[in-house]
Amino acid sequence: MTFDELHRDLNYNCITDDCKEDTSTIFTRKLAGQEVKEYDFQSHWERGMPRRPIKDNKECEWRSISINRNHEDITDYYKEKFSTANEIKRIRAGERLPKKYCTFKLIKDAGVVKKGQNRPPYHCSLFKSDGFSLEKINLINIEVFT
Repeated sequence: MTFDELHRDLNYNCITDDCKEDTSTIFTRKLAGQEVKEYDFQSHWERGMPRRPIKDNKECEWRSISINRNHEDITDYYKEKFSTANEIKRIRAGERLPKKYCTFKLIKDAGVVKKGQNRPPYHCSLFKSDGFSLEKINLINIEVFT
């Protein structure tokens, strides 16, 4: 498994000893729409989003994908995290589609997972390998949280 794209223009390694390949854990990821698309598994860096001021070498986080280990309170977590302000914008735009998240497992060589620090205990960062695509995800289900 290689990570050349992840490390493009970096002079340090994002893949540390606490990053592990994990094909057994069920993870979740909030979806932008009603089904899983490539966009849902793109980092802020891949989307060309401006980064916040980077402190303590946070470039690696900006290039990773935030995922969560599945747990019984995940629906409540998503409701709290993605609630009011965005919902008001969607109502004003006439869009009232339910918000969704997917549950999935990673397939071998999808990338490596690092448990989040200073975040909810179920948060993880996914560092995608160069060979990552949606085919590297074993989609289990799509759930509604609103």
